[in-house]
Amino acid sequence: MLVHIKVAAGGKPLESKNMNLKDDANLESTILIVDDDAEYTSLLAFSFQCRGFKTIDARSATEALALLLGGFTGKVAAVLTDLHMNEGSGPDLARAMGLLRSRVPVYFMTGDPGFDSAEAISLGAEGVLYKPFDIGEAVKKIADAIEQRKKSGTNGQNRTA
Repeated sequence: MLVHIKVAAGGKPLESKNMNLKDDANLESTILIVDDDAEYTSLLAFSFQCRGFKTIDARSATEALALLLGGFTGKVAAVLTDLHMNEGSGPDLARAMGLLRSRVPVYFMTGDPGFDSAEAISLGAEGVLYKPFDIGEAVKKIADAIEQRKKSGTNGQNRTA
């Protein structure tokens, strides 16, 4: 699989590079990464892609919701969203996904150590990843959440009333 990414090299501006990645079982799993920091989003996307996931990115909760409403709902296996963004927030997105009756696992990312993970769960998220976080740990948590949803037969599907 050929993936087009942007990477920073030695403090230089972002450069485009193509990388060949081996196919993996995770390729059926697409992660929607939502953050208004383009460089951080690119780094996360690259990290997930290197571990065999597909990624889609959005710069705001509004853009992410438009992607989901525009046909990506059944294709997204998990959402990793920043807590605070310019256009909408992670909780706004999680609430909207709940209204859509989405069963896709959502994780919030934040640099705010005071944000309570219990609040995230009450908003419909699986949990919180506190920046800076270990990407390996993030991948494991998200992969486990996807696997749990697959086992229950509800990943990416809407809840029934």
